[in-house]
Amino acid sequence: MSKLKVYDPKKGREVTVGEIQGTSFIKRVSSNHYMRKYNGYGIDIFVLEKLKQLKIPYIMIKASSVEYFVELNVWLEEGTLDDFGHGKQIFLPVVRMKRK
Repeated sequence: MSKLKVYDPKKGREVTVGEIQGTSFIKRVSSNHYMRKYNGYGIDIFVLEKLKQLKIPYIMIKASSVEYFVELNVWLEEGTLDDFGHGKQIFLPVVRMKRK
């Protein structure tokens, strides 16, 4: 497993945003990352662009008691772009993800 880092313009440095394992990006989240407005989770657009560049086709969201699995293209095509003050993110409802 290798850590995925991207440049965060607000912090002015690279930050670790998750891990790459095989063909999947793994993002660990706490319960306060759940966005009720979208009934799901968000991923920064810079992270999603990096995943496209690296040709990583799958995303796994690991919450405290459940794991969600989804294809990157579903996240990009069906997600909603928004910014709540932490940079632009694309949010995807958990109903569009497979629960593991």
